[in-house]
Amino acid sequence: WHHRQQPKRLKIDEALPPNTALSSLATAIARAHAAYGCKEAAVVFVVQPDERNVNDQQLLRHEIFESHGVDVLFRTLAQIDQEGKLEGPKRKLLLDGKEISVVYFRAGYTPDDYPTSRQWNARLMIERSHAISCPSLSVHLAGTKKVQQELARPGELERFVSAGDAAELRQVFAGLWSLSGPERAEDDAPEHERDAAAAMSAARSS
Repeated sequence: WHHRQQPKRLKIDEALPPNTALSSLATAIARAHAAYGCKEAAVVFVVQPDERNVNDQQLLRHEIFESHGVDVLFRTLAQIDQEGKLEGPKRKLLLDGKEISVVYFRAGYTPDDYPTSRQWNARLMIERSHAISCPSLSVHLAGTKKVQQELARPGELERFVSAGDAAELRQVFAGLWSLSGPERAEDDAPEHERDAAAAMSAARSS
């Protein structure tokens, strides 16, 4: 069997499915900037000292500026503590005199990002400011495993959503158990949770 024509050779961008993550994230940050209400303000990316993950950050900075005309700064938490201040009754966040509309956290997610009081002071300044945080502190905490573990406890989700919604949400929960948690699971916990708690208790006592 012989092909009469050679099959078309696809370019890489034709062979892969579309990926709009970069433009979508840039648009979301630009909309937050617009909601802040000051065109001359800038977005700040909170990064780690000696940041190695710079390529996608620079691509995002370029997309934000080229597509939406918004300036982007890069600062560590220590630099924000050194350069930052809150101004006026609205507590505008200023970095070296530049007003900040959006604080986009690319660092600050682990205890290692807060080695001294300078980093904690910077985080407090950001949270007290009028700038929009991405993510917000509540979403930031909800992304930690400990908070997710607490939300998985019986009755906790019902504090925030209806019993029906809580039941649907639990259908997609993964099991989370603390290495220093209770010795036994709740009596009404699912069998697999009781088994896991028993295994953890046996491991601690061995």
